[in-house]
Amino acid sequence: MDLLAAVHHPLFQSLILPLLMSLLGVGVLRTLAGPGRAVCALGLSFLLSVVWMIGWPPHPGTILQRLPWVFALAWLAGAALALTGRNRMLHGLVLSGAWLAASWWLGSRDVTETLLFPLVGVLVIVGLLRASEERAEAATMVVVAGLGLAGLAFAAGSLMLFQVSLMLAAAVGGVALWQWPRPRIRFGVAGVGVAAISWLALAQSTLLLTPASPNAVALLCLAFSGTMLSAPILGRLPVGHRDLAAPPVLAVLAGAFVAAALLLQGVAGNDSPGGKSDDSANDPYYSR
Repeated sequence: MDLLAAVHHPLFQSLILPLLMSLLGVGVLRTLAGPGRAVCALGLSFLLSVVWMIGWPPHPGTILQRLPWVFALAWLAGAALALTGRNRMLHGLVLSGAWLAASWWLGSRDVTETLLFPLVGVLVIVGLLRASEERAEAATMVVVAGLGLAGLAFAAGSLMLFQVSLMLAAAVGGVALWQWPRPRIRFGVAGVGVAAISWLALAQSTLLLTPASPNAVALLCLAFSGTMLSAPILGRLPVGHRDLAAPPVLAVLAGAFVAAALLLQGVAGNDSPGGKSDDSANDPYYSR
């Protein structure tokens, strides 16, 4: 196979590149800065993968052109907070503020969405911040929810959002491999910032640009409730077994919500209340 064609293949761009960059970047930063800040490489790996595929829009006008800028904001916010220690309240406030700004910039169709997008985003951020930093809890939920969002975007007709959602899942998957089966790094606020805000921005874009079912997206958001739902199960296990058991348990719980969301989208089809925005018609990156 021609090397140039291989590096531009959708499979390489969407899965292999972000996974390898994340694995290598986290490993290098772990050596240089320690396990607590190694996850700062996640945001850079994901952002570079996105830029490799769609470029860097210097004057973002449409929704998809704004996404790389949102991803960069998420990376910078998380990396900056990683320098402040483990102040969960401060982290929640700053990341919520960054998400509110990103959600407002991406836009909405009506007052209800203007209120709901930010609120749901804050709940997702809080849920991920409550996950264990040492175990691959947050990473697992994001990987499964990212794959679910990719499936939803594909079903709703957006190949671009499908690919970028796969990129996020693959990049976070690289971090998860550093945490499981044995934890060697901490996910921390830098990981939560990138993962949460990027996923939420992709979910909001999917609703605005495609006929994806809002109820299906809501079910995907419930994939981030795994930490709370898994507590009774993990609490019955010996402490030494929880690191090994937590990711599979969370993957099953999150996967149930993903399956329900994709099933609902399949039933709703393209007749759901969501729809294609004016931005998508003029966006050179939008593919249907």
